[in-house]
This record gives sequence, C-alpha cells and structure tokens, in this order.
Amino acid sequence: MQIKKIYVDGFKRLLDFNLALNPNLNVLVGDNETGKTTILEAIRLVLSRQYDGHRVDFTLDPYLFNQSQVKSFFSALRAGGQHRPPRVLIEAYLVDDGSPEAARYTGTQNTKAENCPGLWLKLEVDTDHGEALLDYARDPSNPELLPAEFYRVTWKSFSGDGVTNRDLVIKTKTIDTTLTRTQHGPNRYVSQLVGTALTREQYQDLSLAYRKLRHGFSEQDGVKEINKLLSKQGQPKSPKLTVDVDMSARTKWESAITPHLDELPFDCAGKGQQCKVQMRLALADSEPSQVILVEEPENHLSHGGLQGLIADMEHASTSRQLIVATHSAFVLNKLGINSLQLISEGRKTFNLSQLSTETRDYFVKLPGYDTLRLVLAAKAILVEGPSDELIVQRAYLDKYGTMPLALKQVFGSLKTAWSGRAWLTNSWGRVMCVGFLIWHCSQFLAKDCDGRARRSDVTLRSFAQRQ
Repeated sequence: MQIKKIYVDGFKRLLDFNLALNPNLNVLVGDNETGKTTILEAIRLVLSRQYDGHRVDFTLDPYLFNQSQVKSFFSALRAGGQHRPPRVLIEAYLVDDGSPEAARYTGTQNTKAENCPGLWLKLEVDTDHGEALLDYARDPSNPELLPAEFYRVTWKSFSGDGVTNRDLVIKTKTIDTTLTRTQHGPNRYVSQLVGTALTREQYQDLSLAYRKLRHGFSEQDGVKEINKLLSKQGQPKSPKLTVDVDMSARTKWESAITPHLDELPFDCAGKGQQCKVQMRLALADSEPSQVILVEEPENHLSHGGLQGLIADMEHASTSRQLIVATHSAFVLNKLGINSLQLISEGRKTFNLSQLSTETRDYFVKLPGYDTLRLVLAAKAILVEGPSDELIVQRAYLDKYGTMPLALKQVFGSLKTAWSGRAWLTNSWGRVMCVGFLIWHCSQFLAKDCDGRARRSDVTLRSFAQRQ
C-alpha cells in the first residue's frame, strides 16, 4: 500500500498544504526553510504516530504548531476577541489496492470528503482543558507559547476507527544519517542478525564464554588492589564496598559487541564511510516498510559513493514508495528529474511527472549538470556557453553591483535548455536568452512542448542587436 497524496494544516511551516505523490519515487527539492524536512516529519507522524524517534504523545512541544496561527490566537484573545485554538491536522490518502486492509481504512472522514482508504492524525485541545487554555492565552503575563500539556493526540483511519501500531497496514522507515541516534543503526542491525544467524547452542556457548571473560577481569590483581583500598575506607559495621564487572542481564554479550570497518571501530571510520554503511543497512532493514523516507542522502559522500547509494535507492523504489529530500543535483539527475517535487517558499508544489522519456534520459546521462541551480532560480538566463556566461556575469556586476547568483538568477546552457525544453519553458516565471545567434534562441522558444505560441514572458537579447 502506498500514499496517493498528503494534506497538512498547522504543522510547523505547513498551512493548508497539499502534495500529490508519485507511486514509486519522489525527490523533494527546494530552498532552505521551504519545508522539505517538515513534509517527511509529517508523513512519518501520520503513518506511525512517531516524532523525532518517539511517540508524539510524549514529545509534544509548542513548536510543532504553526507559529503564525499561534501568534494570531494570542493576539485575538488578548484584544478581547475570539479565535480557534491552533491545531495540527495531517491526512494521508492511500492507494486503494483492493485488499481487506485497505477496505478497513476506507471512509469519508477527511477534509475532502473523499471515499478512499487513509489515515489522519490531529493534535487538538483536550476538551477538559479548553477553558484553561483560553484563560492562559488571555493573561498577558504568560509567554506566547502554547502549553502542550493542554493538548491531546487523535489517530484514526478515514473509516473513523482508531489506529494502533500493532494493526497498522502501512509501515514507514526514516533514514537520516545526520541524526545522532542513527549512529546506533549498525549495532541495532547486528543485534537483529544474532537472532537469525545463531543456533540456541551457539548463543549459549557465547554467553558462557563472555561470562568467563568478565569473571577473569574481576580476578586481576589491579581489581583486587582497588577492592582492598575500598575496604579500608568503610566503617567497621558498614556494608562491604567493592567493584566488579556487571554480570546482570542488561550487560549481555550482544550489547557489548560493535561493528568494525577494516578492523576499525565503526565510530572511528570516516564520516562518508559511516553514512554509506548506515544508509545501506537501513535500506536492508526497511524490507517490511512500504514507504521509505530519506533525508539528504548525499551527506559526506563522494560522487562515487553516491552512485552506489543511488543504485540501492533505485532498487528499493521498484517495490516500495521512496520519498527523498535532497540538495544535490547529482541525486536529482540520477534518480530522474521526472520524479522531482519542487517545494516553493509559499509552500506551493510543482512536479515534472509529465516529462518525456527523452528529456529524463538526457539528464540521467548528464548527472554533473547543476539542474537544481536552474530549478530553484527566481529567474534563468540562458547563454550559448561558458564564455558567454562570463561576459554576461561581468555586465551584470557592472550594472547592478552584484552577481546574478546573489539574486537567485542563474545561467543555463542553451544546448541543455533545448534538450530540456519540455520543462524549461513551462517551469519558470521568466526566462532570458542571451547569445550571438538569436536564431537559435528564437527557434528554441518559438513554441512550447504542447505546440502553443512562445510565452510572452520570455525575453530575447543578442550581442549583435546591442552592437
């Protein structure tokens, strides 16, 4: 089972936000602070009730709520008015695969009144604390932070039935190598292998050997000397104080072993190698999950390392739904720009799912091309080659006193733009072509991919015209 679309309202930066998802692969792209990570968090939250690795009921804090709504709430009440308390609503509309599980989640209890399978999660004021929240908000001596203790979590399917993790029909896995807790990923994976790789007799033999090893440490002369000194420090009738190795169940041998890379402890290996191993182990560990969320897979990895990792992700997306947030043009190009989900500063979305196979394949073969520079630009200036780019950059600097990149205006190759014309002429608010051969520009922009007349918001300039 996969996600067809999500709706988020009131969660962090996202207000009345809709995002339709591709069946297998989605690459989230956008500037910093546009909400890519928040989208992954929202999906994880509605599919598992988990936030930041813990059940959200125990991690509620004021910053989960949209701060503009919170500010409006406090302002209205302190001015003597009324305002609905801030709340968070996340809905996941699922693909109906005809299974009994999908039928169990099917209903119309969603904001769009669609009859389909799905889940929703809501953070709202507990009815028992509604008046207490209003009194708190009216008091100007209180900080403008929502008291999370007044809120409750509700998690249901579109049929109206409550949901628990035990009977959940769609499972998700989050892979983020930037998080501290993922450092325990290799240890956790090795621990899982213990249960499948060893027979009962082998496990018992290792436990006995480990117990003997710890007991041998306790019999060392140095340990005996420490205990002798401790015994002199105590009172005559006080309990005897000594040190010894912990032999309780919480120090079993499987919790003491640690993965090594080329005979080095995992934590001592290079960051790039750590990230690569963590990602691959996490992908292997996500077999039961239908939805995999990946945060910035390019961290600490070279192009060679990324190449192998991308192959793993492509393989994973053939049978599961993969949602990747990235700042890497290499990742975007190799996974396919037709999988792009562009998130703008206004939280609006744009996708390139209608690209032709020819256009997609062109950029797959050109992974080093900085596609993201064009996709994220406020304006694009298309030139014939690197020499023209240098000339226009200098002219821009002389006229405006700054470089185009500082104003999110970028350069693209006219040759590349011609190959990608199906999406270039339909993606940007304004495109300028600069070149010696104006005929090429006019041919390139004469018609868009649907055969319609050239867009009126495209400007043509040639050095010949200026001369």
